[in-house]
Amino acid sequence: MSRQPVLMDPRTSLPERPERPARSIPWAYVWFGVLLLTVAAGVAWFTLGPRTLPTTTLNVPGGGAEDRGSGGDAGLNRAVAIARVDLERGVTTLVPERPGRVTAVLVRENDVVEKGQELVKIDDEMARRQVEEAETALETAQFREKQAKRLADQHADMVDAQQAKVALRQADVEAAQATVKRAQRGVDRREGMVKEDVTIAEKNVEKARRAVDAEQAELRRLQRIDPTLAVDAAKLDVKSKKQQLDKAKADLTRYTLLAPSKGRILRCTLTVGEVLGGGGNMMTKPAIEFWPDGEPLIIRAEVEQEYAGLVREGMKATVRDYDASGTAWQGEVVRVSGWISKRRGQVFEPREYNDVLTLETIIKLKEEPKTPLRIGQRVRVTLER
Repeated sequence: MSRQPVLMDPRTSLPERPERPARSIPWAYVWFGVLLLTVAAGVAWFTLGPRTLPTTTLNVPGGGAEDRGSGGDAGLNRAVAIARVDLERGVTTLVPERPGRVTAVLVRENDVVEKGQELVKIDDEMARRQVEEAETALETAQFREKQAKRLADQHADMVDAQQAKVALRQADVEAAQATVKRAQRGVDRREGMVKEDVTIAEKNVEKARRAVDAEQAELRRLQRIDPTLAVDAAKLDVKSKKQQLDKAKADLTRYTLLAPSKGRILRCTLTVGEVLGGGGNMMTKPAIEFWPDGEPLIIRAEVEQEYAGLVREGMKATVRDYDASGTAWQGEVVRVSGWISKRRGQVFEPREYNDVLTLETIIKLKEEPKTPLRIGQRVRVTLER
């Protein structure tokens, strides 16, 4: 390779540098940038783009968009939906009616209990004291009732005694009047009596008459008294105290959580020593989740709004488990909800979308499953005409 001659600048007497050729961009950098842009676009499409909703997938062979949109049955052969095992009215949640510290948890999960069986006890010391106070108040009221009845019995005797006093005072009046007559006769016959004796006798008559008036007034006062009123008031007081005692006893029972019926304990979240109410967790979680006896299992499928018009009552349903066994149960759609709303239960699991409006569909199995189904178990439902 021949070397280029070095040119000299006559003004500087320095050699001139030759022009460098333009560099080309390596293709490796270009392909690396394209790869980064492709990855970024894929991530953006996966996170922000249209999502595939796995909870409901309808297979409509031969049916176009107009069939699906109109809700007609022309293209419907089968519908596949994700569902869960549930109870008709859902799991019963039990919470103690009164706040306080948990003193005893008498059951464990999966226990079968009878109606009225004690499940959880809350500290009831204050409630028991209120019962004792109500019992004391009732005893006091009953004692006053006895007193009122005795006074009623004594009232008749008091009236009789006062009537006797009136008669006695009237006899005094008659005796005083006889004394006046005798004194007047002694004066007239000059038997040693003087007018002053007559005057004294007349004063005694007036005094005796006033005593009669006083005793008669007391008799009228006693006769106006109705002793039955005090007895009736005492009876009402006893009745009121009994009601207060019954109320205190009823409140005492609310510190013990009882089984509403025969059934099974699904979950118990309480521990001895924790406090319910106030700063506790009475309102944030149920104490016990309960399966009432006789409440059958159902399959609760939630079909997305796009395909809601294709579901009908009476459709055959095949329920399959998600495990590898492929166990299947046969059922039938017995009820389709009359409204489209959010999912009944918010389940935060992978590929579960809780912000989708769905149509609730209830499926009942035709026979008792040999392989047990469990409440909350996720299954796949195939609906066919």
